[in-house]
Amino acid sequence: MNTNLLRVLSLRATQWRNRAAARQTSRGLPLILSLLGAAALLFGGHLLAPTLLAPPLEAATARGLDATRIPAGQTALEAAFWLSALLASVLNFRVMELLFRRADALALQPLPIRPAAFFIDRTLSTLTEATLSAAAASLFFVPLFWRGGAAAAAAAIAMLFGALWLGAGLSMCAMVLAGRQLVHEPHTSSASSGPKLGGGDLYGGTGQIFLYAPGVGLAAVVIAALFWKLLLGEPLRLGRLSEPFLIGSALLAGAWALAMLTSWRTFALHYHAMAARFREADSAEFDAVLDYQRSSYEAARRLERGLRPGAARAYRALVLDGDRRLAAGRVGYAVILVLAALGLFTLDASARPSWAVALAPALMLATIINPWARVSRQAARLNAPAALPLARRDIDAAIFRVAVREVLFLALPFAALVALIPGLLRSESDAWLIATASLAFPLALAGAIHVLPLRGNASGWLPATLAAALGTLAMLNLPAALAAALVLIGAALFLPQTSSSSAPATSRSSA
Repeated sequence: MNTNLLRVLSLRATQWRNRAAARQTSRGLPLILSLLGAAALLFGGHLLAPTLLAPPLEAATARGLDATRIPAGQTALEAAFWLSALLASVLNFRVMELLFRRADALALQPLPIRPAAFFIDRTLSTLTEATLSAAAASLFFVPLFWRGGAAAAAAAIAMLFGALWLGAGLSMCAMVLAGRQLVHEPHTSSASSGPKLGGGDLYGGTGQIFLYAPGVGLAAVVIAALFWKLLLGEPLRLGRLSEPFLIGSALLAGAWALAMLTSWRTFALHYHAMAARFREADSAEFDAVLDYQRSSYEAARRLERGLRPGAARAYRALVLDGDRRLAAGRVGYAVILVLAALGLFTLDASARPSWAVALAPALMLATIINPWARVSRQAARLNAPAALPLARRDIDAAIFRVAVREVLFLALPFAALVALIPGLLRSESDAWLIATASLAFPLALAGAIHVLPLRGNASGWLPATLAAALGTLAMLNLPAALAAALVLIGAALFLPQTSSSSAPATSRSSA
């Protein structure tokens, strides 16, 4: 066990050193974005500190607010609970990625390493992500320390760390137990143990347990987080650690330890069989209303219309790979759209410049999300040895369609929000222009990148450069920037595509 664990940790340390060495030349932009994000969280927490420290409106009575019953900071604790529930929903899917699907997990599976040692590595990775997520979200409550709410800040930060650590343990237990149900035990008699899910056809329905395991895990995490919030309310109300708080905390710690012990025992005995069954189930598309499943690769998609057969195959492979690796990313799109709706609804037109609203989706897509860089990395994996050969232009056409698909995921709902809230609800004069521009600018980025050659690491810096140029023009004249965007879209539709590589057609795509 110790030798296996040291081997895994040594491989992990080598991975981190290689990753750090490979990214020495590209640390500038991620560091700047991280600092800007941290500053935004601190500034937002500083502005909202009076609201977070005020008693909730539900405490108002006919005679006024009873401040003795509701301590200062209860609103901050409530906000921390909902924020931890949101982060736990993302972490829940990340646990499945870490256990079965992520590249480092797939790389370590064939090695002669005992599953018990591999479980420790997966646990450390999960707890590291939970800790980093809680630390980043805690920055929002740090300003409460200098705004006279030290106890509220400590309770909110403890809420985030405790809920996400609980979520990591309970989510791992849910995923491992779900995988255990698919492992068939041929030496166990059916009379003594009853039917096993693993004896059936994964495509016929039993593999769907992996679809519902994240939901079950999230329900357990939210219940535990709610209990943890109630416990933290006691020292916040009394100003000291009370006996109910200590007893409840011990119960939660015991539940976490039991979940981790159960996960470890099951993982150590059945991980390789579970991983194989997961890969088998992961290759099928499950439909909740039909009694059969079909291969995701065989299903035709709207955006592949008009593509050559080779490009259509590459498009399907990229979409299939991206959707299964980025399930949590879809939650990020939903969060962005919810925040955009709140901003459009609460801020007056004078507080949000037209050019800034119109550029918001394009800037996020070019700097933070950057689907072009991700899809280009995915396309590099299409050279499987046993796959069919594809022409370079087919892969480039597939990359363009997948990038447009990612652009529409964010830009189309955002434009609809602009048309609905400022346009229909508030009847602002330039709302329809902004809505059209917010959709046209990201599509113009996709069109320009489609026409220009992507050589080397151009997919990393070219979208940001084009977005900056388009943003400068939008600040000067929004209609002129919209006209330029429409020209770029037309160029992508009618001009021939520039190949991103002059290499021969050796790339491949698996079916």
